Amino acid sequence: MKKQKRRREQNSAVKPMSVRSHPENGENGDEAFPAVPGETGHSEKDPLDILLRSELDKVDRLSEPEVPGGDFFERMVVLGKRESRRKLVRDLTLFWLSALGILTVYAAVTLGRPGLFLAIQLTAVAAVPFVITAALRRKRVTGRD
Repeated sequence: MKKQKRRREQNSAVKPMSVRSHPENGENGDEAFPAVPGETGHSEKDPLDILLRSELDKVDRLSEPEVPGGDFFERMVVLGKRESRRKLVRDLTLFWLSALGILTVYAAVTLGRPGLFLAIQLTAVAAVPFVITAALRRKRVTGRD
């Protein structure tokens, strides 16, 4: 009697709670796995079965994305080229406007006040060594350091 009681306690301690308390497993919980839904008398129209199948179908659709066709990639290339061209035109326009402004100031200073022009030029030439030493002293950050 005591041996049988000990065996039951050992068996119930080893089995997971879900298997021991599952109603389909019988009174003693002797089955290690729950029964297959089709074998227990459940119909295929079971609401839980339908819900489970629909959710699994959703997961399948999410895990296996559709590969777009060739026309999609062609459109992507065309749009990329169009965007690249638009940026090039914008950058060139800014460059030419800046150059025009600088040359206008240069011409105005040169023709209007030659003394001021010479002072600016001498200041720029004198600043070159300071700019070079500052650039060499600055710590260079690279991916290899």
